[in-house]
Amino acid sequence: MAVTTTGIGFIPSYATLGLWATVLLVLCRCLQGLAAGGELGGANAVRRMRVCLRHGRWDAGRTQVCGGLGVS
Repeated sequence: MAVTTTGIGFIPSYATLGLWATVLLVLCRCLQGLAAGGELGGANAVRRMRVCLRHGRWDAGRTQVCGGLGVS
């Protein structure tokens, strides 16, 4: 995910590349989404292991909801 985020920072402007700048931006954003989805399963597993059993289900579910909303 860090590679695509860095790549977005290095994409030249529309004035320089024209339509290809937009294509590269959309491609990087799609790759970011795939990477974030790949990290979500591991995040749930780690969160579930680190919380007490009483609050575990709620806390793991919160990871799913907050990831979808873009908050941590």
